[in-house]
Amino acid sequence: MLTKEKFKASLTFFFVLLVENLLFANTIVVGVSFSIPPYVIEETDQGVELEILREAFKIKGHTVKVKYLPLARTFMQLGSGKIDGVINIKKGMLKNVFYTDVVITFQNCAISLKKRGFPDFTDLNSLKGMYVIAFQRASYILGPEFGEMTKDNNQYEETALQKTQLFRLFMERNADLSKRST
Repeated sequence: MLTKEKFKASLTFFFVLLVENLLFANTIVVGVSFSIPPYVIEETDQGVELEILREAFKIKGHTVKVKYLPLARTFMQLGSGKIDGVINIKKGMLKNVFYTDVVITFQNCAISLKKRGFPDFTDLNSLKGMYVIAFQRASYILGPEFGEMTKDNNQYEETALQKTQLFRLFMERNADLSKRST
């Protein structure tokens, strides 16, 4: 039986830097996934995480330029040197980078519509065959049991925009379940 604690995976906030770039740059370019209010609000270039990030670098005389990208693209741009860092990744997802201490912990949750009549979840395997939509890299971030479920589910999808998850849950494809970070 899957306990509530096991099902609630938390994504920790890590800031990743290519160390040699940090030593010489006055402006640090950081890849940030799209809006997850109140943590990141792309429309106003604000949010709790961005304020912490900017203040931490300000102490050392650096400014931060935020580049909004899907999570998967931040990895590519970091690897090619187009950006200097990434926020909101799980330790171990990238090699040859510096991980900071945890700054913010997210609480992930599953959302379904009442009209779908789903019972309380006791096992992630019960999601096989259901249309599940989650954030990018959730199949890795939410642990091996969730990852196994996604491999066997041809209706599993990941998206960069959380509002897309909600749109599909309520409107478009009437997703069975949406996984969100709160």
